[in-house]
Amino acid sequence: MLFISYVHDAPSCIFPKFADDLAGLVSAADIVTVEESLQSVLSQLNSWSEEWELQLSTSKTKVMLFGSQQGKLNLALQGVKIEQVESMKYLGVWLDTHLTFLQQAEYAASKA
Repeated sequence: MLFISYVHDAPSCIFPKFADDLAGLVSAADIVTVEESLQSVLSQLNSWSEEWELQLSTSKTKVMLFGSQQGKLNLALQGVKIEQVESMKYLGVWLDTHLTFLQQAEYAASKA
C-alpha cells in the first residue's frame, strides 16, 4: 500500500499502475506520432523518477506496437535504447503484437 501511495502521482500518461509495474500507452493513426508520443511518455516518467529518487530498470523496459501497422520504433530511456518485442508477459498475461492470445492459451494449457 505504501508503494502504491508513493507512485500514485506518476505522470498521467503512465497507466495502469500495479505494484511496481508501470505502462505507458499511446494510440495514434501513424507510427511517427506513436514514436514521438511514447518518447514524451518516457521523458515524463524519467523526470518523475528522478524527482522521487526512484531508479528505473532500463533492462526490463520494453516497447510493443499493437495492430496491423507494424514498424520499428526508436525509443530511449536514460540514453539506453528500448528493446522492441513481438510478445511479452505483462501482469501474468502473454501479449503479442496482434493480440491473438495464442501464446497465452499455450501458456495456460501447459500449466494445466
